[in-house]
This record gives sequence, C-alpha cells and structure tokens, in this order.
Amino acid sequence: MEGTPARPRRRGAIAAIFDKIDDHVTARADRRAREMGLQISRIPGTRTQVYRDSRWDLRQECADCAGSGLDGAASCPVCEGTGVITLAPAPQAGEPR
Repeated sequence: MEGTPARPRRRGAIAAIFDKIDDHVTARADRRAREMGLQISRIPGTRTQVYRDSRWDLRQECADCAGSGLDGAASCPVCEGTGVITLAPAPQAGEPR
C-alpha cells in the first residue's frame, strides 16, 4: 500500500537501541564471564544470554553403576558412591601430556 509508514525499519531502529542498552548493561558481567572462561551465547530473537561452564562437558554418568552410586549393597568404588565421574581435561596445545 502506498502511504504506509515503514514500520519494519522503525522497529529495527528501536531494537538496535535496545540492543546497545543491553550490551552496555551486561558488559561488566560478560567481561567477568570471559575472564572465568565461560561460554556466552545469546538466544536468537531475544536479549537473553546464556553463560555456560564447559567443564560440565567433563562430567559423565558412571558406567560401572549406571549412575546409581551403588555396587550391589555397597558404594561404587569407581565413582565413590556419587554416580558420576569427572574426566581429565584434554591437554591444551603446548602443554605436556
């Protein structure tokens, strides 16, 4: 239609302003998260950010007790009764193995 205001462009400009405000407000938390080695991702279409510690990738269910923490009536010796094990992190480039 002719004469219709360009709403998508206005909405885009307003969203850009909100994005700049959000970036300013979260800058300190984001900087701290990066210093701690956290992964930061934004949920598409929102201003919601997710902070994730990649060390959780090293946690796994104990295969010997299937996560129950028990070996029969006793505590599982592999996971010490916790039901989970923590894998050793892979060496980084330049680190001794």
